Amino acid sequence: ELTRLVRDRAVACYGYSPTFTSRLVAIIQSVVVSLLPKPVIVPVYSMIRGMRSVKYLFHFKYSLFDGR
Repeated sequence: ELTRLVRDRAVACYGYSPTFTSRLVAIIQSVVVSLLPKPVIVPVYSMIRGMRSVKYLFHFKYSLFDGR
């Protein structure tokens, strides 16, 4: 949400004109983040950015589906 607010303000106040690709990426990011369980968001982001390996994504101290 914060990213969208910042982009909206940049368009309204500073004349920023996002490209079609950047708009598409922003929409995809919003959908993906809204669908992921909260404990998975940071590990997935870290993996995509190359900061962590894929093994890190599956190394949790608790199950994602046990309701904690």
